[in-house]
Amino acid sequence: MKRFLLLVAICCFGLAAEAQEIEVPKSQIPLITKISASWCPHCGNWGWNFFEGLLEGNQQKAIMMVTHYSGNYKTPAGEAMATNFGIVGQPEFYMGTDKISANSGNFSNMIPMIGNNINTMANQAPRAQSAVKLGMLPDGSVKVQASAKFFEGTTGEFYLGIYIVEKNFVGYQSPIGGSAQHKNLFRGSIDNNDFGELLVNGSVDADQVFNMEHSFNLNATGYQSDNIDIVTILWEKVGDRYEYVNANSSDTFEIVSANEEVDRRVNHFQVSPNPMHSNAVIEIALDKPLEQITTDLLTIAGKRVQAISTPDFLAAGNHRIPLVLQDRLTPGVYLLRLQTAQGMINRRIIIQ
Repeated sequence: MKRFLLLVAICCFGLAAEAQEIEVPKSQIPLITKISASWCPHCGNWGWNFFEGLLEGNQQKAIMMVTHYSGNYKTPAGEAMATNFGIVGQPEFYMGTDKISANSGNFSNMIPMIGNNINTMANQAPRAQSAVKLGMLPDGSVKVQASAKFFEGTTGEFYLGIYIVEKNFVGYQSPIGGSAQHKNLFRGSIDNNDFGELLVNGSVDADQVFNMEHSFNLNATGYQSDNIDIVTILWEKVGDRYEYVNANSSDTFEIVSANEEVDRRVNHFQVSPNPMHSNAVIEIALDKPLEQITTDLLTIAGKRVQAISTPDFLAAGNHRIPLVLQDRLTPGVYLLRLQTAQGMINRRIIIQ
């Protein structure tokens, strides 16, 4: 059985100036949570069909996850969320922290209604929002940088939680059995704090930003980087209850070099578009020059499939370098490796 608690994974945490600020979108993203249990027959019957119906057409507009408070996939954070919501049974469904009045008799009619509510909430102006940036180091360590930005002045006790959600998982669910295809399965908090770290308890100015940073070893969790979302949820504690504020997610893990010198020089390095077909552009922004440059396209296992034509020297500033595939490659994940006299840096790209 996988180890769901990520206690041993955490390496560090910091607020404000200790982590690099990242761009936070001014967006309101609804959160749909199904409270479930692996032994619950209704969870695998009408509750299963209801969640599948909500996923269809809404997954790109909302954060949607199945949180088990009991059974095979129980997590401490899942138990805490269920208690916070005040559940009286299972399955139960929530939009933010508001209960959805769905049952076996009305769930089909509720699907379009909830879809309309998702659209309405997504068009609202956010009080605050978060964003996360994920970096994968060669040893399997994941660097998680998160930022939360308040778009209006306010007062309160606010927390930012960072969670793992597994996109697809095959495992037992009553009454389906052991081959149930679980989607968006909540796997817990990355920092052992059920509702995250305290950002502020008091007044907040408009445009104020809070930053934090964590690291954990992905190999130790048993999850695959292409099968998880890292979800950030902003909570406001009101009395003893954590109220939903906003959420965001990312499933993009940038493979980065641990070399400090090249990281100091390279401010921006990405391929656009990504995923790509036969043509793309390598975008590089440098704070300092790079020398003795070679660029290669590699398989995920490290086998070189193409040398990319790049200048031997790049001055400080912004650069755009054509990336043209010489041969038709098997669709999948590849690495773009930039090797310089100052060190090496990699980026993951998807070829379709």
